[in-house]
Amino acid sequence: VLHKFSLAVITANATLTGLSCVTAGTYVSADITNLKARYSADAVLDGADATLSTFTTPGVAGTKAFPSFVSQVINSATTGYIFITADIAAAAGAGRTINVNAVTTAQLTFSSGTKSGTTTAGGAQTFTAVTPAITLANNGTQVTAANVNQGTTNHVLHKFSLAVTTANATLTGMQCVTAGTYIITPTAQGYNF
Repeated sequence: VLHKFSLAVITANATLTGLSCVTAGTYVSADITNLKARYSADAVLDGADATLSTFTTPGVAGTKAFPSFVSQVINSATTGYIFITADIAAAAGAGRTINVNAVTTAQLTFSSGTKSGTTTAGGAQTFTAVTPAITLANNGTQVTAANVNQGTTNHVLHKFSLAVTTANATLTGMQCVTAGTYIITPTAQGYNF
């Protein structure tokens, strides 16, 4: 969530038909894939709350007018809540920031009504690099001792699993320690065990 504010309606129902905001920060266009305007009947944003508009590839900091805005009725004597959210790209630059300046009544469009009130700017959100969490474990029952026929290829000596969470990981190398009574024979391609 980049910014949130409430809209208290009195006298008669009001229909919100448009919204713009001003983004700021050090982010570049590729850091943000979507800006969204969301509506909730309470002060908590959850998955069931309506998305009023999605601004795809919104570009660099500046004024953003939400396109294809879905009108939202706010009943008289109730309060509606608007949340401006962002989808952050997986490769967003660590250390860059984004925030939304104070939203003014001039940036809200209603089908009718008199607008008043103010908001404050949303706090700067800083992109951080996500480090993968990698857990090494046995891949089921470990390989047991056995006799192996001479000339056998691709005989499994050990097996393990790598469970990766939080972010993608790339395995770039591996080392292992072997033991036993085998003899190493050098070849043009390396060593044969």
